[in-house]
Amino acid sequence: MPDKLDPIRRRLLAGVPLASVSLALGAGTAEAAAPIVLPVDPRQPQFVTTDHVATYYRLSRS
Repeated sequence: MPDKLDPIRRRLLAGVPLASVSLALGAGTAEAAAPIVLPVDPRQPQFVTTDHVATYYRLSRS
């Protein structure tokens, strides 16, 4: 191991965490602004509450 450390390498290694944090923060703001649209899976049932279903649940609670 050399007695004297290379200052260029030290600056490069110190800058890597700063660059990754700035990239993460920049990417997070772009994702937060755009709404996430999840694709509808046709295998999953879609539940719709109709009037008679709402009446059934209301009567079953009393």
